[in-house]
Amino acid sequence: MNGADPIFSFKSTAQTEQLSGEMFDDIANALETVSTMIDTVKDVVSTIFKFAFGVFKDYRDVDISNLRPRDIKVVPTPVENSFGESMAAKVCSEEETETGTVLDDWVQGVGKKLLQGSKRDGLAYQFLLKKDDEPNAFVVPGGKMILTTGLIEKLKANGGDEALASVLSYLIARSEGSEETKTAQTGVLMHLLGKISSAISGYFYPEDAKEKQAAKKNRAVNELVDQGVELGTQVFLHRQKAEAEETSRTRAAELLKESGFEGDRSSMDKVLDSLFDREEDEEAYQDDVHEQLGAMMPNIFKIFA
Repeated sequence: MNGADPIFSFKSTAQTEQLSGEMFDDIANALETVSTMIDTVKDVVSTIFKFAFGVFKDYRDVDISNLRPRDIKVVPTPVENSFGESMAAKVCSEEETETGTVLDDWVQGVGKKLLQGSKRDGLAYQFLLKKDDEPNAFVVPGGKMILTTGLIEKLKANGGDEALASVLSYLIARSEGSEETKTAQTGVLMHLLGKISSAISGYFYPEDAKEKQAAKKNRAVNELVDQGVELGTQVFLHRQKAEAEETSRTRAAELLKESGFEGDRSSMDKVLDSLFDREEDEEAYQDDVHEQLGAMMPNIFKIFA
C-alpha cells in the first residue's frame, strides 16, 4: 500500500515492498500464535490486556477509553526482535555490511550516545551500515536500523554530528514506538475485518439468489463491501502513518535534547524533510484513493438501478 508500508525507508524500493508483504504474513502468523495462547490460558481477561494492549505491568491502571487503534500492541517484544533479525539480514547481508571503518565508527559512536536516552527495554537495537551509494535508511522491527553509506557520506558533508544525530534519533524513535510492527499488525487486523465483513455480506446477500436481477444486485453489494473495506484500510493506514510520523519526530527531538546534541525540532525537521519523498508518496496515495472510488461507482449504480 503506497504511503503505508510497514517497512520504513526514506525512499521506497522494490526490496522494501517485498519485505512489507513478508512482514504482513509474519504478523498474521504471530497473531494466530497469540490467539492459540489465549485459548489455553485460564484468565482470559488478563491475557487480553497483556497481549492486546502490550501492558505487562500494572495493567489494571490502564484507562482503556484513551487507547487508540495505533496503540494496540499484539506482538510481544521477543517476537518483534525475531522479525527484525530475519528482515535485517534480507535488507543488509553480511557481505553488504560495512564494519570497522571510519563511517561505521562514527555512526556507532553517535548512536550509542542517543540510545542512552531510550525508554524501551528489550529491543535488540543495532545500527547497520549498508554498502550502497543511494542515500537511504531503513527501519525494520526489533530496533534494527540500517543506513546506507551514501546517506552517511551525505550527512557527514552536510551537517556532521548534528545531522547524523537528527536521523538516528528519528530512527530510534520509530523503533522505540514499534511503528513498523503496529502498521503491519493493523493491516492484518483490517484484512481479517474484511474477511468477516465479506462473510456477513455473503450471508445476507447470497449471490445464488433465484432471481437473476436479485443475484446481480447481491453480487454488487458483496463487491462494494470488499471495496469499502479496502478503501477504509488505505485511509486508516495513511492516517496512522501521519500520526506515527509526528509522534516519532516529537520523541526524536526529546532524544536529541536529552543526549546533549545542539539540534532542535526545527533543525531536525530540515534534515529529515530533505530525505523524504513526501510529494511522491502523497500523490501515489491520492491516486490509489481515486482509483478505488472509481471502481466502486459501477457497483453503486447496479445496486440503486
